[in-house]
Amino acid sequence: MIVRKKDFDDTQANVGDTENLINIPLQVRTVEVSLVLVEPREPGPIRVSLRSKGHLDVARFAEQFGGGGHARASGLKLDGSIQEAHDLVVSAMKKQMAPVSPSP
Repeated sequence: MIVRKKDFDDTQANVGDTENLINIPLQVRTVEVSLVLVEPREPGPIRVSLRSKGHLDVARFAEQFGGGGHARASGLKLDGSIQEAHDLVVSAMKKQMAPVSPSP
């Protein structure tokens, strides 16, 4: 999910209002990982929150971007545009979640 600066402007919400948004996708049985990218209202890095049902260690995932946390809840911050952050994190997550082919 992406929350853009415009979303905050349109709704008069604040970054703190997005705190529980990360948990909503995890209510779906087949969802294993949830990501929320938040573009701050004021200039600054993109905030990425990650949650897992436990099959993927999101703290270890976040470490590759200088972030951290716990196996089931972590976060990181990235400079650049929200789209650049999205593309980078989603691409890395797809690779992380790709099934491993058995060795011949």
